[in-house]
Amino acid sequence: TSTMAVGSRKMARANAIVSRLAAIEEMAGMNVLCSDKTGTLTKNLLTVEEPYCLPGVDPQDMYLAAVLASKREHADAIDTAICKTIPNKSILEAFTTEKFLPFDPVGKKTEAHIRDRQGAFFKVSKGAPQVLFNIEGQEMPEEVQDQVNDWVEKLAGRGLRPLGVSRTDADGNWQYLGLISLFDPPREDTRDTIEKALELGVDVKMVTGDHLLIGMETARKLGMGTKMYGNAFFKGIESKPRTWVRGVIENAD
Repeated sequence: TSTMAVGSRKMARANAIVSRLAAIEEMAGMNVLCSDKTGTLTKNLLTVEEPYCLPGVDPQDMYLAAVLASKREHADAIDTAICKTIPNKSILEAFTTEKFLPFDPVGKKTEAHIRDRQGAFFKVSKGAPQVLFNIEGQEMPEEVQDQVNDWVEKLAGRGLRPLGVSRTDADGNWQYLGLISLFDPPREDTRDTIEKALELGVDVKMVTGDHLLIGMETARKLGMGTKMYGNAFFKGIESKPRTWVRGVIENAD
């Protein structure tokens, strides 16, 4: 206990406060550290990069739809970044939000019911690109899905997170507008921290719900390995022996 108390004081000088002394001993025996990506390895300070619009769609119209489909008060990191695409907030005064459906991990999208000053009603939505392929039973054309999927792969390969945007037309039919690309830069000290952990014999592994290619690109920038597995790899994992699962995790980055 005395030794751990001394260690606790030393860690405090490095701005690491220990609330439970036993945690020091447990940490000393750790050899694998699984870290979340967003907000841990990265800053969680998103910026909007170049837009990808479908033919005939103006980027500002897509940004407007995305902002209307965002929570503008007490916004999260994604909505905060998106709202910055419309710097002139007076534009938003022409629209009234009659209903807002926030993001949830199952639906993976937000949706808002909007009415403009002329009384015209429409809906807007933003979320995971593939989720917007089918909204309220309306399937997007195959050529639109192919183009969006191609963009998603290209953006993810550059470490950019794609976000789909859709809105209804005058007839109430959903139209896919395009993709907004978001960049979440790594923390300045992350690469150095990972290198120090490796020197101490601790293997650092990334855990993320983002696209596999985004995880791989982020890992490359941080000097980590790029041997990663997407969720499709783990289908039917319940039937696999525990030793197989452990082996996959130990060999993954």
